[in-house]
Amino acid sequence: MRYFLFVILTVLTSNCVKDSQIMYQRNPEWELADKIYDGEIGKKVFCQLKKEKKLHVCESGWDLRSKEKIQVMHCGFFYFDEIDIAQARELLLAAGNLYLATINENERMRPFLENYPFTLENIEICIFLQNRDGSKLSPEKLCILSFTKGILRYEIGALDSKGYLTEICEEKYDEAMQKITTSSTRQSKDIL
Repeated sequence: MRYFLFVILTVLTSNCVKDSQIMYQRNPEWELADKIYDGEIGKKVFCQLKKEKKLHVCESGWDLRSKEKIQVMHCGFFYFDEIDIAQARELLLAAGNLYLATINENERMRPFLENYPFTLENIEICIFLQNRDGSKLSPEKLCILSFTKGILRYEIGALDSKGYLTEICEEKYDEAMQKITTSSTRQSKDIL
């Protein structure tokens, strides 16, 4: 699995470099967009999430989706521990909220965005769960968490009848935030 992910990330990264070089030749301002993204948005988000949530960035970037401006920004992380859905929800929301807020706070990136403010529809986050030694978790455990277009999805390592990872839960952003809020309220009452 690690080898497979490495190969995919290598292919994606090599394609991004080629696309970026072509893009820079057409419009040198995209090089500035890359520098802003990497040096300001990425640096802040990835350092903070590593420190506070133990999320280790493994990929990030943006996509024009055949348009003139950035449609989507995305990032992926490794998380080296076994967690349940409540913890997974908290990780996805923390990463998504910080990522979106940081993108929107950055005034220098705004001219490159298709829409401002960026919304939940404009971000994608994926978290790959592994054991602390980097090996894959047992098939019944959560292994991939994703946040795409305002939908949070949770998948376990067991394969379904079509050979895909099994999605065990899906929820909208608002539903997930409500669950976090309800849980926080309940914990506060328990402390008192």
